[in-house]
Amino acid sequence: NQYLISRILELQGAKVDVADDGVQGVDMALAHNYDVVIIDIQIPQMDGHQATRKLRDMGYKTPIVALTAHA
Repeated sequence: NQYLISRILELQGAKVDVADDGVQGVDMALAHNYDVVIIDIQIPQMDGHQATRKLRDMGYKTPIVALTAHA
């Protein structure tokens, strides 16, 4: 999913940064001025629910979109 979504967005002209896990994703979100964060529910170290909660608890206002292949 990560590759597919990144590729689709890049083909539409978006600049895409990719995190390897939830901890890195939270760090990246706080360090950059993103227009949107797309997060998977099942990611290593800190899942998407935990990462989103941490960001919101820290006052992060950027839209966060959950995307997952979890069935």
